[in-house]
Amino acid sequence: MASRKTIALGYIGVHQIFQLALAAHEAGQLERLYCTALDAPGKWGRLLASLTTASSLHPLGSDGLPPERVTELPLPMLSRQAHRIFHPRTNEDYFSSNRWFDRSVARRLAKSNAGLFVGTETCALESFHSAGGLGMKRLLDCPGIPADFLAAEVRIAAADLGIECPVAQASVRMRERVAAEIGAADMIVLCSEVQRDYYRKRGVPDSKMRVNPLWVDPVFTQQPLRQSAPADGRLKALFVGHASVAKGAPYALQAVNLLRGRVTLTVCGGVDEPVRQWAGERLAGHQILGWRPRAELAAVYHAHDVLVFPTMGDSFGFVALEAMSCGLPVIATRNAGAPLPDESWRVPPRDAVALAKRLELYASNRDFLAADGARARAFVKDFTPENYRRRAIRHFDQVLTY
Repeated sequence: MASRKTIALGYIGVHQIFQLALAAHEAGQLERLYCTALDAPGKWGRLLASLTTASSLHPLGSDGLPPERVTELPLPMLSRQAHRIFHPRTNEDYFSSNRWFDRSVARRLAKSNAGLFVGTETCALESFHSAGGLGMKRLLDCPGIPADFLAAEVRIAAADLGIECPVAQASVRMRERVAAEIGAADMIVLCSEVQRDYYRKRGVPDSKMRVNPLWVDPVFTQQPLRQSAPADGRLKALFVGHASVAKGAPYALQAVNLLRGRVTLTVCGGVDEPVRQWAGERLAGHQILGWRPRAELAAVYHAHDVLVFPTMGDSFGFVALEAMSCGLPVIATRNAGAPLPDESWRVPPRDAVALAKRLELYASNRDFLAADGARARAFVKDFTPENYRRRAIRHFDQVLTY
């Protein structure tokens, strides 16, 4: 029976691998998790945690894992960090460190009795080869927005806005690696329909794809019901994240300035230098908070009326669910993977006028704003880590019974 087959998992970073490992553990199927480090007794991560406050050492879900079933492989990540320190001006696409980690896992899988190996894109290829040779099923977790998709969208936006900015894109060898991983996988699991549409257009069959939306951190769902800030006649719009072209920040500024006097914008995060230079005086009158720790974000959400998320492309977008948990409606683009209560909450990418119209709707009707805020809070209650893990277990069972 599928329930008797054990599961091995591996990833150099964080993302959802710890939740996936916890799902396997809750199902009684966890054989081994290979990760960079874990803050737990007897682990290298415990030592590293005493030297740094890095959240990657104790991600959500890690406290429920049995330390004896976790194997740390810290050297590839430490090598990556050293590269950043000693070669700060060179581009690092993580290919070397990811391949090093992957090969380390692949060697250890030779002694595994698992029926399924769960890897994550960019560092699963050698592990998939090893697992396949042992007769294991292979599931690929795909947390990111495809680099070529995002790069193409950013180029269009930069040309539209007249902004000169660097366009980040994966190297040819990294793109080839991910394509090979998808080809070798028995199943790929995505965060959103945005990703599925992308891969469908590139020939990946629907039968091979599953979508498992991510979760909202309980730190936000446990917040009390949002009380509307005292109205001063202006709608308070919030942008959370790095204000870059990729995140659509210039279109948020354009939209708000179209409604000058009726809407204000707060940017909670840094402002990319090309955007700052482009915006000039258009930043005047708006608030730039800078980065805020997660513990302070709920208060920031509560002090605003609506979240704008005009991204050029996001596989998911945790900020959208965080904002909805705090009672804010969201205005996102069709390139944002985050689920929303209604598709009318989406606007086309690179369309400041459509964004402004949606903002105007809320600015002119506070009752409508309050109703959508309550709707958002009710909608997001289903997106819990527990529900994410339940769906993950179903995917494990499905791929094991292929």
